[in-house]
Amino acid sequence: MFLGDTIGGKTHVETYSFAGGTAFHKKRWTFGASITCRAMQEYRQTDPRMRGIVTNLVLQLGAKYAFKYNEVALGIGSLFYKQTNDVDFYREEGGNKEYLFTGLGTYNGRFSGGNKELYYKATGYQVELNIIPKRASWCVYNRAISIRSLYSDINKAKCFALKTLYIFSNGSLVMGWKNNKDNHWSVYGQVTQQKRLGDEHIAGDASGGEYKQLTSLTLYHQVVRSYALSALYHKGNQSAFTTKITIGYKDYNETYEKRTFY
Repeated sequence: MFLGDTIGGKTHVETYSFAGGTAFHKKRWTFGASITCRAMQEYRQTDPRMRGIVTNLVLQLGAKYAFKYNEVALGIGSLFYKQTNDVDFYREEGGNKEYLFTGLGTYNGRFSGGNKELYYKATGYQVELNIIPKRASWCVYNRAISIRSLYSDINKAKCFALKTLYIFSNGSLVMGWKNNKDNHWSVYGQVTQQKRLGDEHIAGDASGGEYKQLTSLTLYHQVVRSYALSALYHKGNQSAFTTKITIGYKDYNETYEKRTFY
C-alpha cells in the first residue's frame, strides 16, 4: 500500500550508508560478523510535496568449518526496516485527494482522501548454507538456502494496520565450475524463487479514536522465479581485473483478488 501520485515531478534523493565487518580463524573454524546501515531521504519542492525517510539495518553472523574434502558455512541474519511517507500542498487552491493504493489498480476507499501519512516497519531473518569442495578445483557445488520472512506492517489511519506484506525467499541453488590457476574463471548456473503474500485487514467502527480489526484477507499473491547462467573471469591479486557476463530468464506472476462486500 502506498500514496498514489498521478501528477509526478522531479524528486531529490539523499542516501547515506556505512558497513563494517570482522572475521577470525581458530583451527578449522572461521567466524565472522557484519553490519550494514542505510538511511535515505527523498523529497520534492513543488506540489504535491512528498517526503519519504527510510532507515534499514542488517546484522549478519556466520561460521565456517573446514572438513577434509569440503568447507561448510552457515550464516544467519536479521533485518530491521522503517519508513515514513507524507505529502503536503502549499498552493492557495489547497490539495488533491490522496488514494491509498493496495495493488494492481485497487485502492482503500475508506481511508483515502484525508490520510497524508503512512508508516512502514519490517523485521526479517535470513539463513544461508554453503558447501564448497576443497580439492576438486574444477568443480564447485554451492547450495544456498535463503529463508527471509519479511513482515511489513503498514500503519497509519488512527493507529490501525491497513495491510501486511509477507516475503518468503524460498530458496536459491547455485552450481558451477571454476579454475584455480593464475587466471581464475568460473561458470555457474543459478535458480531462485521468491514468494510474496499480502493481507488486507478489515476495520470495524472506531472506538475511542482507534479502529478494531475484524478480520484479514490474503488478496495479493506474487511468485517470481529466475534462471541465470553466468561466466566470471578474474586476473591479478593486488591489482585485479574482474569481468562477469550473465544471461537469464525471469518468470513473474502477480495476482490480486478483488472481492465485493455487502
